[in-house]
Amino acid sequence: MNMGARIAFDSECTQDEWEKIVPLTAVPDLHGEYRVVTRNEPLNLRREPNTESRVIVEMPKDSTFMSYGFTDESGEWLLGEYALQGKIYAGYANKQYLKRKEND
Repeated sequence: MNMGARIAFDSECTQDEWEKIVPLTAVPDLHGEYRVVTRNEPLNLRREPNTESRVIVEMPKDSTFMSYGFTDESGEWLLGEYALQGKIYAGYANKQYLKRKEND
């Protein structure tokens, strides 16, 4: 079964804003905990699935990212969350720099 979703940040979006909403695909196999596997630099958690998007928070190497099991149309970005000092940040991380924790 194909499933998808669109993430809206504000219920009062204008038409232009609705057109910018990210289409998502559910991929249950991608759900779970991942470890950030950058060389030395942190991995950026972003508001949208692209490198031009605003950075929400930096995730240091070896930190944990929890994937919700959704990816963008390219399949390169995972939607999920990162916890830091009692706060949870949700956004997109490039899966090229993530490794499933079960496979460590």
